[in-house]
Amino acid sequence: MMLMEKYKRCPQCGEHVSPTLFECPRCEADLFSVPVVDGEESQPETPPPPRPAPLIRRCDCGAENPPQARKCRVCGEDLSDIAPTAVQARPRTALVTSLDGQWTMEICAQPVVLGREQPGCEYLRARAYVSRQQARLVMEDGKLRITSLSRSNPTFINNAPLQTDEVRALRDGDEIGLGGCEIDGARQDMAAYLRVRLNGAG
Repeated sequence: MMLMEKYKRCPQCGEHVSPTLFECPRCEADLFSVPVVDGEESQPETPPPPRPAPLIRRCDCGAENPPQARKCRVCGEDLSDIAPTAVQARPRTALVTSLDGQWTMEICAQPVVLGREQPGCEYLRARAYVSRQQARLVMEDGKLRITSLSRSNPTFINNAPLQTDEVRALRDGDEIGLGGCEIDGARQDMAAYLRVRLNGAG
């Protein structure tokens, strides 16, 4: 026999948890009535069961949050009534979400042009500093890239301007300024500001 440390086995996700805990740190299941296993196992050669798929809390805005999150890290919505679910394998995608949380667009395999007169970009129509064709986003080889298209209204990444036709790879958390940037802590009302969220980023 092989002596192992005592633990509680989470009935929801199978995680081995310290016997002093009353909530699973992985999926937040209630462990109050779960018995403590004394740690004796007579079949050490038996392979352990496969680990369950990672859990997330998916907000209505589409953002993926850790299973213990109480608020969405993108839009700030309350997640306490959303049960954690297993992460499903899927092609890498990205979300661009307005800083005010009023608009979100998913970027998949097809290129997307952002601008006041582009399909799906109704949020941008009232923002005069945004060009009709401001920037192009495309997901290639698992990386999100942006190209500035406008010659009259600049595109900014984290407050640094892009040159027209310049291509740049974006990272999780980057801020895109369409037609404006932050000056002395203030942003222009007629510009648009978006946050990048890459699927699977921590």
